[in-house]
Amino acid sequence: MPDFERVLIGGLGLLGGSAAMAIRHQGLAREIVAWGRRDLSPAVCMGMIDRQVPDLEEAAEEADFIILATPVEVLRSQLPRVIERARRGALITDVGSTKTLLVEAAESAEGPGRFVGSHPMAGSHRTGWEAATPSLFEGTTTYVTATPRTDPDAAARLCRFWEQLGSRTVVTDPLHHDALCALLSHVPHLAAAALVELIAGSEEDPALLRVLAGTGLRDTTRVALGSGAIWEEICIHNREEIATGLESTAAIMRSLATDVRTAPPGQLTERLDRAAKLRASLERPTE
Repeated sequence: MPDFERVLIGGLGLLGGSAAMAIRHQGLAREIVAWGRRDLSPAVCMGMIDRQVPDLEEAAEEADFIILATPVEVLRSQLPRVIERARRGALITDVGSTKTLLVEAAESAEGPGRFVGSHPMAGSHRTGWEAATPSLFEGTTTYVTATPRTDPDAAARLCRFWEQLGSRTVVTDPLHHDALCALLSHVPHLAAAALVELIAGSEEDPALLRVLAGTGLRDTTRVALGSGAIWEEICIHNREEIATGLESTAAIMRSLATDVRTAPPGQLTERLDRAAKLRASLERPTE
């Protein structure tokens, strides 16, 4: 038997579309419906969803699992209205990449739905449901953000859902989530963007740089290909954690510059070897 009768996906982009495909592939729902601002009939034709609904809040009344995958600023206004209109016992989550403000907005709402925030650490520089794939979440980590007001059964159901899609789950509070994401995702993204700015600001011929750029540079800066509008939203919703991380990064870079200029033989080797060992420790064990 499917876990859900009807799944409603609000915002059929890369994450929402991939969730729909994975739900279909795993047989987790009898029906998958989606709300979006543009025509989703091609997604219906290819079997990603069963139908498009014209009104998100009205559709929430008939769904037993709701995944909101719209941009973070849109989510802040949608969440309370969806929670208020949801059917009793419906499980509601979002996939926003910042959590503190979203969870505050959700928990300020009164309604029969049970909200638990989540954030799958999955994505691509490509956007839209056209880039979706049912394997997007396999081997990833998904944060499930719980607070003292979170229903433990709802949190357990949500963890089980993401695990069925191939993701590991980590339960943490929204503040800790935002701090971890700044450290592991947001600051690295902006550091990559800064490196691209450094290269673009040189006086070298761009055509020559394209030819000479090696895999090391491309790997280091790949995440800078992401949408600027999406990343601006992330920065707005996680300002302090990201700014603090960037300031710490700048201090480390200044220290490295000093070592490059003045360190005695062996000191820079020791520092870089230490960084190499730390980087190696971040590798996931082979399963």
